[in-house]
Amino acid sequence: MMPRVAKQISAEHDSAKEWLVRRMNEFIPDLKVLKVEIEEKEDSDGQPSLFVHVLLARHMKPAEIAARMSLRADFRMWLLLQGDDRFPYFEFVTKSDLRERNQSN
Repeated sequence: MMPRVAKQISAEHDSAKEWLVRRMNEFIPDLKVLKVEIEEKEDSDGQPSLFVHVLLARHMKPAEIAARMSLRADFRMWLLLQGDDRFPYFEFVTKSDLRERNQSN
């Protein structure tokens, strides 16, 4: 059962993607975001959720990990302000990560 929300993010994926790229650029200016995809599906508990896949030009440096945590929290707050109470799950990958994943499958 879908939670009651004032406005679903599905109609606003582009603005969510733009917001995420802008915030990533603020947190880590020298880390290029190549692509952001947002999937709407249920999590392992059956709750409607957002799965955010972020393709990066390079791996994050250890010092940048805290920025990733801040981005997650900020995006969660942004969603709530949009009237969407679904939880966002993030995945940050590079092209080499995707190649390795495809080779292992």
